[in-house]
Amino acid sequence: MRLNCELLVESPQRQALIEDIRLLDRLTGSVLDQRRLAQPGALRRELVSLHPWLKTVIEPWTSRPLLNLETCLEGRNVTASIDPARWEQVVNNLLENTIKHKNSEIAEVVVTLFTPPACEEGVFVLEVADRGPGVPEEQLSQLGEPFFQVDQSRNQTAEGFGLGLSLVKGIIEAHEGGFTAKNLKPHGLSIVLRCPY
Repeated sequence: MRLNCELLVESPQRQALIEDIRLLDRLTGSVLDQRRLAQPGALRRELVSLHPWLKTVIEPWTSRPLLNLETCLEGRNVTASIDPARWEQVVNNLLENTIKHKNSEIAEVVVTLFTPPACEEGVFVLEVADRGPGVPEEQLSQLGEPFFQVDQSRNQTAEGFGLGLSLVKGIIEAHEGGFTAKNLKPHGLSIVLRCPY
């Protein structure tokens, strides 16, 4: 399809086809990524010092427009056996999600890393909490399911396939961790990820 597009004369139709192909590429890539996580040996674990790692992952986001980002480190620094590239994907997906589903012009989000003694020994917790519209209570349990999207009438600017949170959940489960979501008061959404280290 891409090759055929390259042979077409420049036109709005050609540009629309190229955008459709990019969309299909992203969709196919996300679905394949989901499948790979279920395979043995899908993770490339390394020993990672969590505090400096999170600072490095968050740093490019600090200068992003339309994003007011706060980072909190609670507890002592620990070294975890994780796949750092996959966890970077987790953080990036969650932050992209907050921008897509913001309540106002600027997305406000707090990323908190809890390590012992702020949480139980042997576990670290990453929470991404925003001040967006939240999710209807009856749909909270569906977050992280493949292709599930919250009612689009709530946020006309949101776009995607409903695979971002599904991929996050898959990565966490591949690390033998847990994924939970809850609404915040008066508004906002908190995604909490627990993972053994």
